[in-house]
Amino acid sequence: MRRWLCWALLSGLALANPFAALVVTPHGEQIFDLATGVTTLPDGGEITAREAEVVLIGQRLRYQPGVFVEAEGAKVTARAFTLSAPAIFLDIAQQSLSASGGVVYQSPELVLSAEQLQIDLVRGYAVLSNVVSTGVPLLEAAVLVVAGDLNAALLVGPYRYQDGPLVLSSSEAGDLLELRWSTTAEGISFTVSTDISAELQTLYAHYVD
Repeated sequence: MRRWLCWALLSGLALANPFAALVVTPHGEQIFDLATGVTTLPDGGEITAREAEVVLIGQRLRYQPGVFVEAEGAKVTARAFTLSAPAIFLDIAQQSLSASGGVVYQSPELVLSAEQLQIDLVRGYAVLSNVVSTGVPLLEAAVLVVAGDLNAALLVGPYRYQDGPLVLSSSEAGDLLELRWSTTAEGISFTVSTDISAELQTLYAHYVD
């Protein structure tokens, strides 16, 4: 069965309060700043969110309980995927996650790279910039806006989408292509359209703002 990026990504992270309790395992020294309440792990370590079944490993970590986690040389492992990036920032209070510096997403079925990734865990959507997928379907997009609860995404132009003989592309910045997927007995099937639904128009307007 093929798994689509957002379906795996958001189902692994978008819970009501996935980072309410974190377990920290340092790989070496711990430095606690009494004035700020921030702990630094210069030798790196692991931070586990057991409820979300998510483990974040960083070569260097900074965190403040209930506020944020900052990781350098980071890798996130969840139920159905791994996500690696030079820098990952988890805003626990705002329930958002951002990754930058070259993001690589991997599952048994899909490999995707992006320049940056932002996940809004409250609203349940992800935004990726300069996206390239080498899986099926093949896609490239200046921006990919993914709504996990809708099983839908928007490719923001310039974009290119290919699934078998079907190829759709646009060289115009800001052109939109709607992508939807559904699970069947054979796997995940995809449909695309340039007629954007009202739900995704609203989501895109929020992203643009």
